[in-house]
Amino acid sequence: SSTHWPEYSTKALLAAVTGGHTKAVQYLLDKGVNINSYMKPKNENSDVQYTALCAAFLGHAKDEMIMAQFLLDRGANPQVKCNWKSVLEIASETPAYSQYRKWFVLKKMLRGSRRVDPDAVSSLIKYAGKIDYGNLDLIDELGKKGTFRKNGGRYLADAFYGSSMEVIERMSKWGADAKNLSPEERWNALRNAMKAGSAVKATWLLDRVSYTKGELSDIVAKSVMSGHFDVEAINLLLKH
Repeated sequence: SSTHWPEYSTKALLAAVTGGHTKAVQYLLDKGVNINSYMKPKNENSDVQYTALCAAFLGHAKDEMIMAQFLLDRGANPQVKCNWKSVLEIASETPAYSQYRKWFVLKKMLRGSRRVDPDAVSSLIKYAGKIDYGNLDLIDELGKKGTFRKNGGRYLADAFYGSSMEVIERMSKWGADAKNLSPEERWNALRNAMKAGSAVKATWLLDRVSYTKGELSDIVAKSVMSGHFDVEAINLLLKH
């Protein structure tokens, strides 16, 4: 009955999204269901609420990237939060069958966002380090928003663990200046370079950042104790 439509419309939308039924989602949206409404999933904690776009990325939808792309094309807001995480952060952490489609969706979401949640930026940088194509495009989209000029130190530290030197150099081009790292950020950056076992990354940092003998000794000791180190990188720090 049409009188029950407002009460059950969001539940119907969530069911259609989580089931991967694009035609059903299109029908509901054409009937006026709000694509950005928050919905409570069945059998979940009462505090948990999703939008359709959140639900598409949380492992509930078949072909989640196809569903996400469809929802974005229909006006889904990429800046909404799904409880404690932004939908962009969730998307960057979501495994995907097609990395190319995931890259395309993330780029589309970035272009539709006025600002990007800092935790989402960290997740995107870590994701960019895991793919062989399109990673610099994601960094460029973040750079165009001034992301690295405002908070570059934190993100450089993230990049030194999992990202390539190409990503780090591109971040630097967009304003992530190693010379502006705080004491904590410069320590984390070099520690992450050691965790990655990269003498190249360690050299890049040592050429740009002034470390004290105490900082270098501390990082060498922690690296050796943890077992996360490269002999060449250790020797580099000891000789510096």
